[in-house]
Amino acid sequence: SRTFHYGFRLVPARTLADHLGSVCRSEGVPAEAPALAVVARAGAGSVRDSLSVLGQLLAGAGPDSLTHAYTSMKLLSQRLGALLCRQFAAAGWQVWCHYRHSADPAQALCAELRQLGVQARPIQADLADGDARRRLMATITAQSGPLHALVNNAGILGPRAPLWETPLSAFEDVEQINTHAVFDLIRLLVPGMVARGRGVVINVSSTVGVQGRATWGSYAVSKFGVEGMSQVLAAD
Repeated sequence: SRTFHYGFRLVPARTLADHLGSVCRSEGVPAEAPALAVVARAGAGSVRDSLSVLGQLLAGAGPDSLTHAYTSMKLLSQRLGALLCRQFAAAGWQVWCHYRHSADPAQALCAELRQLGVQARPIQADLADGDARRRLMATITAQSGPLHALVNNAGILGPRAPLWETPLSAFEDVEQINTHAVFDLIRLLVPGMVARGRGVVINVSSTVGVQGRATWGSYAVSKFGVEGMSQVLAAD
């Protein structure tokens, strides 16, 4: 709504982090500079959004106030995927929880969802493999019938480096999972949704897929692809 309802000006991340630091100092709130840099990036250049994120973090902070911590992309993806699965299950949907390597989190989540009285099953596949993607969809539709919703949440970060320092093989690995797999699953499932006149596709993106940032390399490029793909799919 911010984008389409009124004009606004984006603020550079360093300037924004400095402003957040001055706000914290004026309020007597200890805050580490690396933590404020993360908050500024999360706000994507918006002063309002950055202050909102800062307020939420301070509300849940411990006695040391705001300190810097790192959460892996894999963990963030798992947490977001689990949240979406819980929301679908709470609405009474049958849920399939895909995983690539580690079965334990998916199995634990499905056991939790079954307590809600819905069917929830884990399923393994390497989405970098086109044949594995087709087997995944064939298995699900054979056991559950047509899918009514697809959440494209799987993704890998790849190397954090300038584009010219990113190996081609690493770039292709990220694109294969983050972009090609999204396209392929859409290609496999959306025709059935169109024929039935109903269906939902949720593509999980990132702020670096809207505004490029240094050293985000292949990951940012892949998310720009997801953003564009989502817009084209919606128009189609």
